[in-house]
Amino acid sequence: MVGESWVDGRSLDGEERHIPAIASAGSMRTCFRIACSSDCATGPQGGSLTCVAVTKGGEQIYAGTSTGHLLEFRATMEKEKRAQESAEAISRHSTTSTPHNNSIRLAACKSVGKKPVQGVCVLAEAKKVVVLCGGLVVLLECESMEATPLPSVKAARWVGFNHDGRYPARLMVGMKRKVLLYEVRAGPATPSSLAPAGEVELQDSARAAVWNGAHMVVGSNRNYSHLTYPLSSPRPSEICSFPEDPHKGAPYLASLPRSAEAVLVLDTLGVITDMQGQPTGSSIPFSSRPLSLAQSSPYILAAMADGSVEVYDRGSARLVQRLPLQMLPATELHLADDLAGQCVVAAVQSRLVCLLPVPLEEQVRELLRAKQLDEAAALVESAVKFNGCPVSWIETVRVEAAYLLIFDLEFERAMSFLQQCSAFQPGELFAFFPQFALRWMHVVQPRRYWGLHPPPQDIRSVIHSAIKLKRHRMTSMSLVARAAAPVRLVLTSEQEQAQVQAVLAHATASFAKYMDWARSSRHLERRQEHREGIDTLLAHLYLSAHDVHSLEAMLKLPNSCNVAQLLPVLREAGRHHAAALLLESCGREHEAVAVWAQLVQGECQEAPSDQGEVCAEGARSVGIREAARVLACSGDARTILQHMPMFLADNSDYGLQVLTSERRQVPLPIEELLVLLRRRRDTLRRRFLEHLVASQGVQDADRHTELARCLLEELLESTSSSSAGPSSSNNANNVEDEVARAPQARATLADCAPDAPGGCAEPRRRFQSFLRTSQRYEVETILNDIRGLGLWEEEVILLSKLRDHRGALGVIVLNLRDFSRAETYCSQWHDPGEAQVAYMSLLEMYLNPPDASPPLFKEAMRLLSTQNTFIDPVQVLDSLSADTPLELAVAPLQRILRERMHLRYESQMMRALHKAKYQATSTLLVQARSQQVCMTQEEFAAIATSV
Repeated sequence: MVGESWVDGRSLDGEERHIPAIASAGSMRTCFRIACSSDCATGPQGGSLTCVAVTKGGEQIYAGTSTGHLLEFRATMEKEKRAQESAEAISRHSTTSTPHNNSIRLAACKSVGKKPVQGVCVLAEAKKVVVLCGGLVVLLECESMEATPLPSVKAARWVGFNHDGRYPARLMVGMKRKVLLYEVRAGPATPSSLAPAGEVELQDSARAAVWNGAHMVVGSNRNYSHLTYPLSSPRPSEICSFPEDPHKGAPYLASLPRSAEAVLVLDTLGVITDMQGQPTGSSIPFSSRPLSLAQSSPYILAAMADGSVEVYDRGSARLVQRLPLQMLPATELHLADDLAGQCVVAAVQSRLVCLLPVPLEEQVRELLRAKQLDEAAALVESAVKFNGCPVSWIETVRVEAAYLLIFDLEFERAMSFLQQCSAFQPGELFAFFPQFALRWMHVVQPRRYWGLHPPPQDIRSVIHSAIKLKRHRMTSMSLVARAAAPVRLVLTSEQEQAQVQAVLAHATASFAKYMDWARSSRHLERRQEHREGIDTLLAHLYLSAHDVHSLEAMLKLPNSCNVAQLLPVLREAGRHHAAALLLESCGREHEAVAVWAQLVQGECQEAPSDQGEVCAEGARSVGIREAARVLACSGDARTILQHMPMFLADNSDYGLQVLTSERRQVPLPIEELLVLLRRRRDTLRRRFLEHLVASQGVQDADRHTELARCLLEELLESTSSSSAGPSSSNNANNVEDEVARAPQARATLADCAPDAPGGCAEPRRRFQSFLRTSQRYEVETILNDIRGLGLWEEEVILLSKLRDHRGALGVIVLNLRDFSRAETYCSQWHDPGEAQVAYMSLLEMYLNPPDASPPLFKEAMRLLSTQNTFIDPVQVLDSLSADTPLELAVAPLQRILRERMHLRYESQMMRALHKAKYQATSTLLVQARSQQVCMTQEEFAAIATSV
C-alpha cells in the first residue's frame, strides 16, 4: 500500500508529516498464470518454433518449426482449481507456478517442407489445418494429418481465416498484390474440398489481414483497407494511410472475434476498431511494438521483443501484468488464443508455454486486498461488458470496497461506492451505530459478501482500531526512513481523544450524507421497520454532528422517526424546535404547539448553535411563526383558545393568520374568540370581524353591529391620540364618552375628512365605507353611538338608511351647510313618492329651520325654480310663512301655477284626442260589420258548379 490515508491528510497528532512512500505494484495484478510448458528442442523435428495455433478449449496445439515440421500437442489443463490453492497462489503473487494435472505432450509430427513454417490456421468447422511453408499452402486433415498442397498457389506470404465459426470454413491466402479467398469443406484433404470464393486485387503488397463475418481488414505497407464478403468490389476501400517506414516493420493486425472487432497496430499504438475500421474503444499504448497479439476477454496480450508477454485491460487500456517468458530478448515470440478466452499459448524459441487466465474472482480479491479498489471495480465492470460476468458481481465488489474503506477511515469514498449499489440495504450499516439503531439491527442482517473485511462493529471501535494500526505502520515507516525528521508518535490522552472525536465527526457526517441519500432514493424499497430505523439513525447522526439545519429540514418533511426514542434525546440536547417539528410530523400537533409556546414564553431555552432557524430568527419569532402555521390548519378550538393569548401578547399578524385561515375545515367558536379580542385595544378584533363579514359572508346582525362599533372605536382612538398628544392616557374604559366630553376632541373629529391626510383619515374612510355597504347592522344603535361626536357624514348615512329624510337633510343643511349636496340627496331617490317627500322636507327645512335660525328664502326659491316637478303648490302655499317676501315668492309660484295649468290643459286635450280616436275606430267597426255576408253550403256549392 502506498502511503497512509488520514482524515484531512493529517497524521495522528494533527501535524503534517513527510515520510518516504513505500513502493508498490501500482495497478498490476495476476491475470494469467503459466499452467504448463514444453521444450521442443529435442527430437527429430529440432529447430525453433516459428508459429502457433490452438483449437477452442486449448486441447490441441499446432506449432510450426524452423525445420519445416508441424507439431501437434495435446494439452491437459485443470480449469477448476480448489479455492485454497488459488488463495495461496494469490498470496504468493506467483506468475510461474505450475498447478498439478496440467501438462502438454507431443502427439504428432508432420513434415510439410524443408523451409520454416510461416503460418498455421486451424479450421475447426472443416476439421482442417492450413500450413504456410516456403510460399506453399498445405491443407492437412486433423485426424490423419494427410497433406495436400493448394494447387496453383506459389509465393504465398500469409494465411488467415474467417473467425465467425460458420460452415463451410473460409480461408484467405495473401499473395504479393492480391488476396485469394476459398471455402473449405469437411472431408478428405483433397483439392475437391476447396472451392474458390473470390480474388481481391491490391495496389500494394498485403502484409496481414483479419476476417470476421462479412468484413475483412487488410494491412499493407502504406495503409489499412476494408473489404466486404461476398465481394461487392474487387478493390478495397481505404481506412487510413501512413508513410512507409522500413524501421517500423510490417503492419500488424489482430482479430477480436468475440466482440467482432480488430486491433490495428500503428507503431506502438493499438487502435481498437470494428470490422469496418471505425474506432470503438480506447487505444492501447504498448510499451514497444508488439510481435504478436492474443485475446482473452477482457484482456489483450502482447508479445514483446524483450521476451515478455504484457497483459492490457480491454476497458481501461492499462498495463495490468507482465509475464517474463525468457531472460534474453526474443526476435520471435508468437501468441495464439483459443477464441473462447480459456487459453493462450506462447511459442518462444523452442519452448511452448500455456497461459491460463486467473479466475476473475481471484483477481478482484487480489486487487481488493491490495486496496486497489477503483481498479477492482473497473475490472468487474469490464468483465460484465466483455466477458459475460454476472452483473451482481459489480455490487458485491463495490460493497466490499466500501467496507474496506470504512475500516480504513475513508468514509466519504466508502459512501460514494455504496451510492452506486442499488441492492445494498442501508440497514446493513446499523451495526456501526448500535447505540442508536440496536432495535432495528434484526431487520436487515449484514451480509459477509466475500468476507474480505472485518464484521461490522461500533464505529468508535473501528476508529480506535484503525488509528492504532496506522500508528503501528507509521512507527515501522519511521524506522525505515531514518534520514527523515523524527515522527512524534507519543500522544497524550487529550490529543488521542481529540483525534478520535475528529475522525468520529467526519464519519458521522459521511454516514449521515449517505443515509439522507438512501431515504430519498426511490429504487430502495424498504419495510416500515427499515424506514423507521434509517430515519431515526439519520436524526441521531445529524444531532451528533451538530448539523441543526439538516436535522430541522429532515423533520419538517414526512418521516418515520421513532418518537419515543428520539424525542427525549432532542429535548435533553436542547433542540426544542426540532422536537416540536418531530411531534408535528407524527401527528401530535398539540404537543408541538405546546413546545413552541414554551420557547416563546421562555420556559425552555434552545441550545446555542451557529445554524438553524432559531439561530437566524430567534426562539420567540420561530415559536410564534411555527405555532401559528400549525394552528392555522387546526380545528381544535380549545387548543387555539389556550394559545391565543400568546399571539395577542405578541402584537403580530400571526394571531390573525390563525383566526382567518382558509385551510381550516372546522369553524371556530366566534363568540369565545371575540371575548378574548374585546380585551385588546388594537386592530386585531376589527380585522377578524372584517374577515367574518367580508370573506366568510357572515350575515349575523350582531357581528355587523360589533364591527361597526369596532370601526367607530378605532376612529375615536386615532382622533384621541392625535389630539391629546403623547401624554394622554390610554386607560379609559369608554372612548366614546371621553371624546364626547372633550370639545377639543370633537372639533378634531369633525375636521377629520376621509380624503384628508392624517392619522384619522383612513379609519374614518373605512367606517363610512362599511356604513354604506352593510345592510345588517343595527342602524339605530350605531346612530345613538355617534350622536354628539360631530360625525355628520356618518349621521347622514345612517339617517338615510332609516328613511329619515328630514333628519338627514337637517344635518346636511344646518350642520354641513352644503345646499347642493342636500339637493343631490333628494335626487338619489328613484321612487317619485320618496323624491317628493325628500324635496318637500328640504323646502320645509329652508322655510322653517328647526333650530330657529333665519329662513333660507333664496335657497327655497331656487329649489322651487329647479325642482318644481316634485313640489305640490298647495303644500308650498301651506308652508309659506307670513314673513316670506312676496317679491321672491311671486315669480316661482306663477311659474308653478302656469306649469300646472299647462299640464291641466294638456291633459284635457289629450283626453279629447283619445275620445275622438275611439269614436272613429268604433265607426269603422260598425261599417265593417254592416258589410258582412253569410254564405250557406248550398250557395257555395252552386257558385262552385257555375265556375
